[in-house]
Amino acid sequence: MKFNKYLNDREILNFLLIALAVLIVVTSFTYAGRVGIGAILFPVIVGLALIISVGLQMVTDIKKGGKYQFKITEGEKKILVIVALSFAYILLIKYVNYILLLPVFIMTLLSLTGEINMKVKIILTLTLTIFSYIVFYRLLSITYIY
Repeated sequence: MKFNKYLNDREILNFLLIALAVLIVVTSFTYAGRVGIGAILFPVIVGLALIISVGLQMVTDIKKGGKYQFKITEGEKKILVIVALSFAYILLIKYVNYILLLPVFIMTLLSLTGEINMKVKIILTLTLTIFSYIVFYRLLSITYIY
């Protein structure tokens, strides 16, 4: 069989859903010491059900359409990098200080967008970081993020 098919929207969504489900299952186990098993059980069941159902859908699609050649366009690469950065941000927030991680995350995302002046990137990064600090720490009194 020839490899002549690009990834379509449905296949990209399937991969993203599986990644989200894996993230749900993995992060639900991090709360094991703080909450009871009942609170952990529901996200694990939902995540595993999502992994199984999307996996079966992917297998069905592959059987119907033959083998695929995974070619990703430049725009799709940017989307995948942004999703990967978002997952990394979610996982690192427990280990790195929020105020230190947020500007790095924002600056990285702004760098991926393309033609933005460095001064504008720095101003946006500082503005969003200060804004989130004021909203979450001062107004909402959320101290967990520090």
